[in-house]
Amino acid sequence: QRKMASGLGQSLRVHWVGGPGFSIAISSRKASLTLGKVLSKFNEAYERKHGAAVGADALYDVEYRLVRSLPCRGDVFAGKRPSFPRSPRSIAYVGGSITEQREGWRPRFHGSNFSNKCSSIEAFCGNAGSTLLAFAARDWATKAEAVVIEVCVNDGDAVLEGDSNVELALEGLVRSLGDKPVLFVEMFLRDDLPAERLTGTRAWIDADDRTAAAEVYHRTVPKIHRKIAARYGAAVVDLCDVFTPMPAHARDRIFRDDCHHTTEGAAFVADIVKEQLLKFFKSDDDDKRLTTSRRRRPGEKNPPQDGDDDDDASLPPPLDPAYWRPTAPRKFDLPDVSGGIVDRCPITGLPATWHWLTPGHEARCSFRGRAVGLLTNVGPDVGAAFVQVDQEEPKRVDLVDRWCYYWRQTIKLLWVGPPGDHDLRLTVDPAPPDRSVLKRPITDPRFTQNVSGLGVTPKLWLLWYCVLE
Repeated sequence: QRKMASGLGQSLRVHWVGGPGFSIAISSRKASLTLGKVLSKFNEAYERKHGAAVGADALYDVEYRLVRSLPCRGDVFAGKRPSFPRSPRSIAYVGGSITEQREGWRPRFHGSNFSNKCSSIEAFCGNAGSTLLAFAARDWATKAEAVVIEVCVNDGDAVLEGDSNVELALEGLVRSLGDKPVLFVEMFLRDDLPAERLTGTRAWIDADDRTAAAEVYHRTVPKIHRKIAARYGAAVVDLCDVFTPMPAHARDRIFRDDCHHTTEGAAFVADIVKEQLLKFFKSDDDDKRLTTSRRRRPGEKNPPQDGDDDDDASLPPPLDPAYWRPTAPRKFDLPDVSGGIVDRCPITGLPATWHWLTPGHEARCSFRGRAVGLLTNVGPDVGAAFVQVDQEEPKRVDLVDRWCYYWRQTIKLLWVGPPGDHDLRLTVDPAPPDRSVLKRPITDPRFTQNVSGLGVTPKLWLLWYCVLE
């Protein structure tokens, strides 16, 4: 049971049923009690009374019930609570493999909150964060009435690998949604497991300082997300507040690895998000139109931007004028490229042929915009590219970084320049790549023992290129 004390603090009385009769009262002068503080006070009081710690199973039960009672960080921004439709016709779920799980939190959350008439739009792909998902936004944004975004862990991977475009890409993604209601769900990454149980990028698995690396997922990336949410009046449910104080034995029941959930954990997470979402539901008496606090503030005007003719007038000025305004992904003209491999496309989620561009061959494209990004795999076989736009001198772009001892999908900006119509020619530098920057030596047998396939070097992986307006 909890109640507010004149808005100055919060009090909570914990009644534990199922063990020896026990009840404590906890209060806080802060705006809200955290789960960690309540559990700590509960354990101290229980040990003082009974001379022993609470049993593991009983403590887990207390934690589960307390989570349902305490507010996690469901921040309200722009001075007004964002609304979320109670009975939408469709919701787009944007995210990576955590949201993609068939038995995960998403289907449980959607099924327990919305009727069968509400369609669930799949806008997720494993290992995809803001920089990749931004280019797929226009395909599903027009179909959804509301959007749930789960990219915290995958954005953390990108930031840890040195990607500086996460904030620009995410702002572009959110702006592409117009004034649709948006809910950020910040998933938690466990930082208490041995390396063999970790998933995701090798930059996380091989981190020299696991505590510092975890801060990227728990603080750095959520801070970026809250900054954008504050600008556009989106709602945020931060599950890091829930799981950070939770002991390992309880986390083991929630997580099957460092970020994906067990069946029990999926239900647990779905329940938490559901409880928090109730804060953002519109009441039945509200106007039936979808309204949010993402409207422009009085007196605000968007500064004129090149190519900004279709900018939504209801939105506030961007945080960064260089935010990504991606167009639909496009295919290169590959007149003489035959090598490649079939793998999953991160844009469509379907099998697709990744073409290998090797020295002596070229790829061409024509576009209208101010920048071109290459959706590619970088790894042990990558080298440098020569990029020539119009009649400019070819520019050498080295794609090798310290993480290229393993393969990963990413978007590399090849060229940034004045907006307009341009022609681009892409070739591969035949010189051997400089691997002195690698954090670790290359040991993957798919590279070291496959001289005619993945082991061919240097080469570029080509599937889509992406134009920024």
